[in-house]
Amino acid sequence: MFSFLLIFACCTSLVGSLAINPTHTDGMQYLIKSVNITYNQRISDHNQCSVELQDRPKHLVEGQVVKLKSKFFKVEECRLNRAYRAPCGSRLFFQLQNLVCATAKQTLHQRQVTNYEPINFLQSSGSSECCETACTIAEFFQYCSS
Repeated sequence: MFSFLLIFACCTSLVGSLAINPTHTDGMQYLIKSVNITYNQRISDHNQCSVELQDRPKHLVEGQVVKLKSKFFKVEECRLNRAYRAPCGSRLFFQLQNLVCATAKQTLHQRQVTNYEPINFLQSSGSSECCETACTIAEFFQYCSS
């Protein structure tokens, strides 16, 4: 009986660890306060994550950009994140990059002085050409020098 319970516990933990991400829940609802729009996370049978806007029938997948009330948002990590349009190499692109990098360095310095825990900065999305569509803060951060 004990060995059966042990095997059952191991199998249950293994199956639980195969989930897409514990923070991604099918039907989880979010509100973007700045534009007063609600959206839902959707997880397909193949563990593909998408975002469903309540006023639009089409699901948005990772990397897609949508304009909501004159503001751009991009799907990252199964959430809608604010994105900014700035052409590659433009003055605006470098201003936004400098702002993000300066804020990150300031935050790092403040946390090193007051808190000795490691910092988990935003992860880059892996897309180095975001400036051709719209860049999120995480994507601007990947351009910062260490």
